[in-house]
Amino acid sequence: MNAKQSKIFNKILDLNHDMIHENKNFTRKFELVQQLSAKKDELKKSMGEAEYNKFMDAGTKMFS
Repeated sequence: MNAKQSKIFNKILDLNHDMIHENKNFTRKFELVQQLSAKKDELKKSMGEAEYNKFMDAGTKMFS
């Protein structure tokens, strides 16, 4: 993962955290979901789908 991809991934983590902890404002939660999806797409495009999937699978295994 290069520096640009790392920055995108950090933004994904921040957005995911904010989305999980947004309990009252559903409009804001929807906005966060959209931003999160866009950042995931950006990372996938930057890494390539196969590498992105491999990275996500490794993260899933690490935290399960």
